[in-house]
Amino acid sequence: MAIRNIRIMGDEVLGKICKPVKKMTPRTRQLIDDMFDTMYDGCGVGLAANQVGILKRIVVIDTTGEDPYVLINPEILETSGSQTGQEGCLSLPGKAGIVTRPDHVKVKALDENMEEFVLEGDGLLARGRRGGTGVRVIFMGTPDFAVGTLEALVKSEHEVVAVVTQPDKPKGRGKAMQPTPVKEVALRENIPVLQPKKVREPEVVEELSKLNADVIVVVAFGQIIPKTILELTKYGCINVHGSLLPKYRGAAPIQWAVIDGEKESGITTMQMDEGLDTGDMLLKKVIPLEKEETGGSLFDKLSAAGAELLLATLTALEKGTVTPEKQGESPTAYAKMLTKEMGAIDWNKDAVSIERLIRGLNPWPSAYTHVHGKTLKIWRAEVVAGDETKAPGTVLPGGKGELLVQTGKDALKITELQLEGKKRMDTAAFLRGYTIEEGTNLCC
Repeated sequence: MAIRNIRIMGDEVLGKICKPVKKMTPRTRQLIDDMFDTMYDGCGVGLAANQVGILKRIVVIDTTGEDPYVLINPEILETSGSQTGQEGCLSLPGKAGIVTRPDHVKVKALDENMEEFVLEGDGLLARGRRGGTGVRVIFMGTPDFAVGTLEALVKSEHEVVAVVTQPDKPKGRGKAMQPTPVKEVALRENIPVLQPKKVREPEVVEELSKLNADVIVVVAFGQIIPKTILELTKYGCINVHGSLLPKYRGAAPIQWAVIDGEKESGITTMQMDEGLDTGDMLLKKVIPLEKEETGGSLFDKLSAAGAELLLATLTALEKGTVTPEKQGESPTAYAKMLTKEMGAIDWNKDAVSIERLIRGLNPWPSAYTHVHGKTLKIWRAEVVAGDETKAPGTVLPGGKGELLVQTGKDALKITELQLEGKKRMDTAAFLRGYTIEEGTNLCC
């Protein structure tokens, strides 16, 4: 028996795929004995063979000092619950962090005699048994919408081996370079970050191939993924899209669902191909839209749902329990990217359409009109009866603290607004300090 050198994070062997053990040999038995000695010497409770430089699917565990386990070719059968606590790793000496793991784990493996057994564990045993499982993930994403999915992956049994995101951009009055929301999470979690201007460049593809990932997860990345990357990993590229495909393919499906008055939206995980959101569908989750749903509130709901659905999709891919489904023709127009100009209210349209536009563009880019030569953002409004004899955009008579505006059909009661250079406030408060007279036309 001997104490072997533990490989430290950054050693390329830790990123390579381990091979299954086909038979027990004297050398393998010696390796197992050495792994236990090495683990005990380092005051650890678990050690994988690749941590001592051997690419074999072997894990040793002893959480009590009296119950050692050898797991050869381990396979997770089920997990349940969650536990969060401080955790260290022998390949990260002197470091520890707060980590969330399953509270109960059931695993199938072979013992030292190459006989199959099933082991169930709770608490610390579950944490120790979990190490080295799941799939290796390259995560590609950029904005806030992708953050929830990345954070869920970090907390799961899967390993995020790298994050690919858009280059930093100058923001604010000082034009200081700002990282993307996804990059901020990656840096916090000590995940390697790549920021290529063009992900299709051969040197980028080569670098990604060296990571030996099992799957690439794409969430609002912002670049077209070339075929060379689509076919790079075992499970290909899995996209998390904010609509119930084939509806609302495109860049802004969340906001357009609100603008168009949809009763429900949702999340689709998709096997990416070379088309624009045209790949085979994997799993879906339906999210009903509330009466006062905004682009922002739906964004938050779908971001959380996307994280949950992505984990379920990876599990289904591992188990082979998901059947890809071809997309048909989309019944909706392409969900084009939002622009500030879209927020200009056309009062000739009906009140229902304008009210949906207001909600769909809340919080960005926001709907707006003009009064007395200043921009007036409209944050909330209600559809009410109007006066068809008045021109669209005309301020109608209303009660104290009310602002009613005629549209092409019916009227809007503005309930929350924001004048250029002022803070956002409810209409009654606004009108106590600012006068908009009856008959004023907001089209001008």
